[in-house]
Amino acid sequence: PVTPERNKTVVQTIIKLVYAEF
Repeated sequence: PVTPERNKTVVQTIIKLVYAEF
C-alpha cells in the first residue's frame, strides 16, 4: 500500500528534476 506521504515525496522529487532540467 502506497501512503500519501510517500507519494508526496515522489512528486517533490519529480518537481526537483523538472527544475533541474530548466
